[in-house]
Amino acid sequence: MLKAETGIAGAVIIDHSQHPEYKKITWTLQVPADCVMTIHTVVVDPDYRGRGFGEKLVRFGIDFCKNSGAKTIRLDTHYKNIPARRLYEKCGFISLGCHKAFVDGVMQEFDVFEYMCKV
Repeated sequence: MLKAETGIAGAVIIDHSQHPEYKKITWTLQVPADCVMTIHTVVVDPDYRGRGFGEKLVRFGIDFCKNSGAKTIRLDTHYKNIPARRLYEKCGFISLGCHKAFVDGVMQEFDVFEYMCKV
């Protein structure tokens, strides 16, 4: 959670769990699951957008994962979410391209990203 002068500006969810579809992806770094951290959600309150809070959250996530001993960080976003894709690349994530998968019974297209930690 990222607090701002007048409230909560945003939040990020990070853990070791990976969506089952991640098993079908050829990741750059092949490591045991306990060496992988996943960023599931980066959200910024609309009142705080455009002020760098998204980048602060992603960079916090990277530092948190590195300090937790992760060897790699994985995430995905909807393929049409251009601002998120640009943000992740700006923060050092590498795009592994667009993938299609059924998620909750609906065909989804999403870009996957990976960040290799220097530990």
